[in-house]
Amino acid sequence: GTGADPWRGGILLAKLICSWVDECQKLPSLSELFHDKDILELGAGSSGLPSMALASLRVSREVDAMVPSSIVVTDGVDEIIDVLTQNVARNGLSNSVGIQFLDWNHLSSVSRCAADIILFSDCIYNEEGADALSSAIEHILRPGGSVLGVLPDMRVGLSRFESNMKKCGFELQDVSKSLNNIRGSNGNESFLCSGGATKNYRVILWEDRRAR
Repeated sequence: GTGADPWRGGILLAKLICSWVDECQKLPSLSELFHDKDILELGAGSSGLPSMALASLRVSREVDAMVPSSIVVTDGVDEIIDVLTQNVARNGLSNSVGIQFLDWNHLSSVSRCAADIILFSDCIYNEEGADALSSAIEHILRPGGSVLGVLPDMRVGLSRFESNMKKCGFELQDVSKSLNNIRGSNGNESFLCSGGATKNYRVILWEDRRAR
């Protein structure tokens, strides 16, 4: 399946989180995004790289200000969960990362308002998936929380997803300039991964502005 290999969005988000370690003293808002927060990653695939990048910070406490309270990584395919569990264990992070099966169309397995921050990358491929993802976010995110996602410029379902998020009361902030930390001056990356190069991706932060 699509979750069997690391995809470009997940690699970008993991590299970006690592780059923020060096920047957090200059940009305190980056540390505030994760500090002492409950983090949940949706559609993580077999690697869960963004969550493992954060968990590594939590273990090493290299930058105390960026250390989250808890990290849970999720996917909706049993076989992918098995591989993800192995990968987390191989990286020595089993005590720092919770792993949970989560089907966006059947959310009974996860509590409402379970996370302060939701991470996702490369999770939208069609309009049905866009609807399911936005519904899952609305169900799981706590009031006043944030969603950090990495998305390509063009893919079926993206417009639908962004429209759904706006209707739900989320305010979009394009923070793609953060990618300059891991890209060359010409905007190109020095790595390839499943799906091709990592060019033409955006980093979007959605802030919850839903009516209380």
